[in-house]
This record gives sequence, C-alpha cells and structure tokens, in this order.
Amino acid sequence: MNGQTELPRFLCETLSYASSATTSKETRTNELYCCQMPTCGHKSSNPEDLYSCDYIDDPHYGNIYFPTAATTLKHLGISGITANSTKQDVIDILGEPTKIGGGITHREIGCISPWIKYHRPDCQLNFEFQEDKGIRMISVLEPGWEPGQ
Repeated sequence: MNGQTELPRFLCETLSYASSATTSKETRTNELYCCQMPTCGHKSSNPEDLYSCDYIDDPHYGNIYFPTAATTLKHLGISGITANSTKQDVIDILGEPTKIGGGITHREIGCISPWIKYHRPDCQLNFEFQEDKGIRMISVLEPGWEPGQ
C-alpha cells in the first residue's frame, strides 16, 4: 500500500429489490458496504473496493530526496546519515544490507545507480547513490511489499 492506510468498511445497508431481468417477480438482496470517512458516503456491493478517500498521504513513504530524507530517517530512528554519506558510511551505521545492486550500465535502460536495501520490521529502506556524490535518494516501502503488487 506504500504509505496508504485503508480504513475499515462496514455493512451499512441491505437492499431488497425486485429483479426486472427475469419474468418472475423474484426478490434479490444486495448488501452495501460504506466507507467510514465522514465526508465520503460512498457505498459499494464489494467490500474490497478502494476509493480515493482511503488514501492517507504519509510523507515518510515513497521516494524521498534530501533534505526531506533527513526528517524521514530521523522518524525511522536513524541518525548520522546525510546527503553526502557514501555507501560505506551507510553500511557502517546500519550494518550489512539485505541486498546490494546497481552500479552498472544496462544496454537497454542505461546507467543503474548503485543501491543497497535493508529489510526492517517496520519498512524496507533503499538507498540509491550517485557516483562519488553521496545519496541520490532513499525509498521507504512497506515491509511486505514486493514488485508487481
């Protein structure tokens, strides 16, 4: 959900109606689920539907650049990492990363910046580096996020 918080839905109405799709006057029941945002009022027969009112913008998730990244790192309980930190500086502070990659030129997409990733109980934390210039950006993802989800 990348920083999104889904608010709980509840069964708010049960509608009974006569079906016009058949020749008989059969009665059908349709359950409606309501968004609990006070200003929304949206109803759906599918309790899994998501609406824009469910989205809560969390500034500590996503791709974050310095100087804003310093606030996000502080929020995550990490200190000592700055925009000028090298890959080795980050490893010295956080320990060995879960994954390391990049630092290559791909024939179809070009330069892939060096990066390291940490899986933490509260998030996945990626650091992308500029060659000899420190951190380009950090990415904060939900702990269970996988590509394609």
